[in-house]
Amino acid sequence: MHARPRTDVQSERDEPAAGLVPDYVRRLAWVLDDAIPIVGDRRIGIDGFLSFIPVVGEAAGFGLAGVIVLSGVRAGCSWVTIARMMFHAVGESVLGMIPLLGPVIAFFWKANQRNLRIIEKNLEDREATRRESWKVLLAAVALALITLAVAFAGLVVAIYTIWRWISG
Repeated sequence: MHARPRTDVQSERDEPAAGLVPDYVRRLAWVLDDAIPIVGDRRIGIDGFLSFIPVVGEAAGFGLAGVIVLSGVRAGCSWVTIARMMFHAVGESVLGMIPLLGPVIAFFWKANQRNLRIIEKNLEDREATRRESWKVLLAAVALALITLAVAFAGLVVAIYTIWRWISG
């Protein structure tokens, strides 16, 4: 399943999106997420290793992920699908900045392969992919709002506690 991407000519019967997603995009996603075999059938890519280089490595990984997202734009994916792909790329980059845990997340999140599959699904059934993308984005927004609410509540509790401590 995660074998080296095919670079020979493929018929539309084998892969409906083959003509609309350039081979270099497929190879890039493979190199970033699946090029290095590890235990059994598990594979990792260079994206996780880039996470070991503070700031510059994550920026490079995000820039390369942007090439895959842009191929989705060129293939005609809907804006909500592009937003979903950006969520994956940004999520992997932001979480990849966490010391020690970040590279592990980058090794296993595989945002680039995920985004490539999203492009392919979008080209096969645009409406179903658009609906799925809306679900993912709404869940992401809800999660972000919950996170902000918890952070705000924590800030209020901290201010209240400090105020009580200072005022005696």
